[in-house]
Amino acid sequence: MCAGGSASGLERTAVLRTAFQERIVRSFASSRGGRSRAYVCPREWELVERLFDAGIFEEARERRGGEGRWRSRRRRSGEHLRRGVCRGTGGESLEAIALKFELPRWGRGGVLFSSVLECREGGRGENPLLSKKSKLPHSLSGKDCEEEEQLSNMAPPIFKCFPQSPHYHDVRSTPEVVKQAFTEACNGKEYMSVADVISYMNRAQGDDHMTEAQAEALLGKLKDGSDHHLHNLFHHHKKGGTANGGLDLAGFVKLLLSPDVNSILKPKEKSHDMTQPLSHYYVHTSHNSYLTGNQLTSRSSTHPIIDALKTGCRVIELDCWERRGKIKVLHGGTLTKPVKFDACIKAIKENAFVASDYPVIITIENHLPGELQIQAAKIIKNILGELLFIPSPEERPPLEFLSPEALKGKIIISDKPLREPVEEQLEEDPEGAVETAETILQRGDSSPEMDPKNRKVPGRLKVDKKALEKAAKAYEAATPDPEIPLTQEFEELLYIHCEKPSEMKEKQVKGGPLKPGDRAIMANLSEPQLKNFIKTHPASVIEYTRMNMGRMYPFGLRFDSSNADPMYAWSHGFQMAALNLQGKDRPSWIGQGFFLANGACGYVRKPEVLLPESSLDYEQILNLSPKLNLKVTVLLGTHWHSHFDYFKKPDFYVKVAVHGIPPDALKQKTQVATSNKEPHWEDEQFEFPIRVPDIAILRFEVWEYDRMNPDDFVGQACLPVNEIRSGIRVVQLRSKKGKLRSSKLLCNLKLDYLDGSQATNGAH
Repeated sequence: MCAGGSASGLERTAVLRTAFQERIVRSFASSRGGRSRAYVCPREWELVERLFDAGIFEEARERRGGEGRWRSRRRRSGEHLRRGVCRGTGGESLEAIALKFELPRWGRGGVLFSSVLECREGGRGENPLLSKKSKLPHSLSGKDCEEEEQLSNMAPPIFKCFPQSPHYHDVRSTPEVVKQAFTEACNGKEYMSVADVISYMNRAQGDDHMTEAQAEALLGKLKDGSDHHLHNLFHHHKKGGTANGGLDLAGFVKLLLSPDVNSILKPKEKSHDMTQPLSHYYVHTSHNSYLTGNQLTSRSSTHPIIDALKTGCRVIELDCWERRGKIKVLHGGTLTKPVKFDACIKAIKENAFVASDYPVIITIENHLPGELQIQAAKIIKNILGELLFIPSPEERPPLEFLSPEALKGKIIISDKPLREPVEEQLEEDPEGAVETAETILQRGDSSPEMDPKNRKVPGRLKVDKKALEKAAKAYEAATPDPEIPLTQEFEELLYIHCEKPSEMKEKQVKGGPLKPGDRAIMANLSEPQLKNFIKTHPASVIEYTRMNMGRMYPFGLRFDSSNADPMYAWSHGFQMAALNLQGKDRPSWIGQGFFLANGACGYVRKPEVLLPESSLDYEQILNLSPKLNLKVTVLLGTHWHSHFDYFKKPDFYVKVAVHGIPPDALKQKTQVATSNKEPHWEDEQFEFPIRVPDIAILRFEVWEYDRMNPDDFVGQACLPVNEIRSGIRVVQLRSKKGKLRSSKLLCNLKLDYLDGSQATNGAH
């Protein structure tokens, strides 16, 4: 926002066409932020100007009976005034009028006029409120003229608060490493030819995959402008009467900032060997897949199931209960609203193989009486038909799981044992449970996990262990969960049999290690239970999951649909880390990023050190020498999707971290680039030695620093290290919900594999 100067001075220097227009401008000012103010943003002024030019307000004034009648409505809110002014045009809102007259949108429902932000002398973008050329009213004294001079001198810093566009603009200051790369690629010329561009992408960026056909397709986009990111990058240099297409430095920077051409990730393609047993793969898994929000009061629906499958999720969980003689899916013992069981099965069938051809696993938590189990089995068979994989009697459970390749295009049924009582989960790891409970009771992004400053949050709730035990008992008393035997009709559909530790009574000693049996099954452990096994018997967890499968689900008191760190599970061989995908927290970002690997097919092969062929125990894995040395430099940030600070330029900083096995986990942070819309950090290089790159995740988080208030979240990107490409690359940021934003980072990455070869995850 424009700032500075007295309110009276701004009012006196506002040269408006009519008193009616002055009141319109004031209505804008009073409606922004809920406070009355005597000044307006440049874009607000320009909106009024443009709408006056179109005759909108003049017509509205005549229909409303003139200025006097308008004045009588000044007591209304600014937003109401803005809407009321436009009633003379058929009840259209300002938003509708802006679209009608093809005025570009600004941010959240506003309007953008890039011309006013350019502040060109003599151009349309000149701000009448601050221009030296504005004609002053005759009544202004010399003192008032001095105020006008002071206000006009403030124009440059004020306008710097408003970028030319919230989405795209030319980079104003090119990093030195980019300039050097451009100079080397030009081969002595002042521009890059088409051959130079292709040579640079193949040689310097290491994109050996770029074939001649792909290069021709890229050049086609550059020439015809079919890709809006690449349109108008080429200019023409005439020599001897001929035109040679070339790319200048500005165009080269735009090319580097184009995610379609220069993404940090490798092209999306399956690269892992998919012919090994299911237990050799991590599987993209959702928890309570049907919930739209929290675990207590949200609505159950098929939409979260559809969204999960479309993002590559391969494991869908359904909790089945009897309600008035019918099968319903809901979170039992809560106020969640149910959804029909058959509707969920239909949604799974229709969307199972939209994102991936590899098998979908439906885990059913069965609370149904016998007759409804038989009915559920019939519904599954009738709806899924040939897509349903029905195992033979010898495969219930199997000696060894089939491979994802063998099960391609099939839907598998797995049971999920009734959840371990929260009280028992608490007994497994009481200290960790108390810490988790304290974290999830914090409000929003002020929780320790999301607070970038790691400050103590005022009024932070403390959880007493006894109080937590009391809450767990009360929750269990309110949600009785009797054991229900399976019917033969339902049991014959099961391929992956799931057991919890209390059901492994013959082999599992309480407090002892996990022990595999004769058949391949899946262990179902809560977050505190798995943490306890990791603390006491980490080697047994890895050994158990070499041929069996393991599933970790969130702690029972995570009512807010938050998640545990999935690396707890993955780094110890557990194939499934069940995530509340509706939670939109950091663990869910890591989960989404992890399964971008292997063509985002929902299956990622485990690293060699966690497979049966490996003879390494847990301690030996932790003491491995680094296999990869990853160097990351954030060159600049640009194309911000929002302005963040209206009264000053933003102060950005970047958090760069690696998630993986415990010795690989490392967090770094850039310096705060103060008062800079286009921050550079090219002098800061971060180094990450990584022992097991197959499961490592590189995380970027951008924040905008505030001295008094919590820092503003800008965007995040979580990327599998094995899919990262070296060179100068663009990282497109995502929102907390995982939606792509225009905000970008340009990074320089160097990947030095110390053993001389890249990790392959069993790639062909």
